[in-house]
Amino acid sequence: MDSHIDTKPYCRMTPYLIGMVIAYLVVKFGTQVKINKIVAVVWWILSIFMGLAIVFGLYWTYQGYYLSRSLTLFYHSCCKFGYSVALGWMVYACISGNGGIINRLLSWKYWRPLSRMTFSVYLVHAFAYNTFVMNSDTLMFLSFINMTYMFLPHLAFTYLAGFIFALLVEKPVIQIERVLVRKWYSNSTQNEEVMVSPEPEPELRHGTSKVNEKEDGDNLEPLQTV
Repeated sequence: MDSHIDTKPYCRMTPYLIGMVIAYLVVKFGTQVKINKIVAVVWWILSIFMGLAIVFGLYWTYQGYYLSRSLTLFYHSCCKFGYSVALGWMVYACISGNGGIINRLLSWKYWRPLSRMTFSVYLVHAFAYNTFVMNSDTLMFLSFINMTYMFLPHLAFTYLAGFIFALLVEKPVIQIERVLVRKWYSNSTQNEEVMVSPEPEPELRHGTSKVNEKEDGDNLEPLQTV
């Protein structure tokens, strides 16, 4: 199942597509969108419910309860979409000015150092976890204490690896991209200026126009007073 479903990109493209939709809405309608309070409250309730249901919905399966085939298919078909919609609404609500206290909490300035490493952490977290699992000699006993004890060191190690990856790979690539984009933008701007440059003023023939004007002015006779 892991080689046929979990690792395939087309089975994990739903969050990416939801992110594209959110980006389109931000670009089209801007960052200051007034949403009806009732609509916003309904969306917040739905997003919170979907997020919690997807994360904790399988809790009873660890207590000996088995889902039916139809429920299993329904969960695996909708879990990524539902969780992506929940996160997508939270992101769009915060960007569009409808986040309220959640926006203030997520915009806390002390989150910024960690937020700048999120992409690198995302790229290396699977390798870090698989390295630990593949080198384990014994089976893991699933319990709250054990999972908490495993989660915290994994989180610290993953952010350390993500920090190193960001310094060695992500940041240099971003700087190179900025240089290339700036160079491309400057070249395109210069080409546009050349295309729309104003027509040059007509040159004076043999430089006689101004001379003639001056001569005409000199030949004017002064008015005679009576």
